[in-house]
Amino acid sequence: MRFGLIREARADLFELGEFFERQRLDSAGRFGKEFYELMKRLILLPQAFARVSRSPPRREIRVGFTAKFPAVIVYEVTTEEIVVLSITHPHQHRVPWRKRLGS
Repeated sequence: MRFGLIREARADLFELGEFFERQRLDSAGRFGKEFYELMKRLILLPQAFARVSRSPPRREIRVGFTAKFPAVIVYEVTTEEIVVLSITHPHQHRVPWRKRLGS
């Protein structure tokens, strides 16, 4: 199993990292490291987090969280990979992953 980020999720990752960096020096690097540690754990146990309610039929969409930083990671589990659809702060009122399923 491997993981990947769609283009928009990669932009989310950098945007959220910059947000954390503005809050506290060196936070972007620590957030990036925590995100990649989470991805390594998900490769071993993709079903570690709950499925998203009302996700599209026959799609395994799940939502995970980082431990030290407030970040919500929405990802899809396929037979071969974990695809990250969005990475957002929990206080954001946007749900971009639904529009990104075709990416």
